[in-house]
Amino acid sequence: MKQAILLGTLCLCCLAAPAGNAGQPTTKPMDKLVFPNHGFAISPLDQPAKGVNQVFFMFLPASGGFAPNVNVQTQTYEGTLDEYVALSLNHFKEAKIAIISSSKPDKDTAVFEYSGRMEERALHWYAKAVLKGGTAYLVTATATEDQWKEVSQKLKSCVDSFEMIPPQPKPE
Repeated sequence: MKQAILLGTLCLCCLAAPAGNAGQPTTKPMDKLVFPNHGFAISPLDQPAKGVNQVFFMFLPASGGFAPNVNVQTQTYEGTLDEYVALSLNHFKEAKIAIISSSKPDKDTAVFEYSGRMEERALHWYAKAVLKGGTAYLVTATATEDQWKEVSQKLKSCVDSFEMIPPQPKPE
């Protein structure tokens, strides 16, 4: 548990911003993730992968033995958004997870908010799935129900900030 908290502390990065002009679109590959609140920058581990790939994990400070977090995962997926939503809702139902809301803000995106118990914890999730080119990009925020009121705005804002960028040139 101490290692998880240490990892969470080291990875406290929900306020990450790309190097360069914050908020400005760019077609240049990002060289570093910048964490101005912590005074450091680091190069991302950006490797192509097939199947399910955990790309990025960010943590807020832990309380009650759990660190609220946001993660980005890619999944090989060739189906439609409607099929992805139906599959997700079915998984939630099988896991006895309560759906709070589900929407499709555009033709490539689904957003879910849900809550339930996992590993003896009452958890609350907020997720955004974007389908593009045979891949599902799944961004998920997780906190305990006790933490949700305090951290939900920050977590939801982080998830909602996810956006696709144009394909980048491969480094030589």
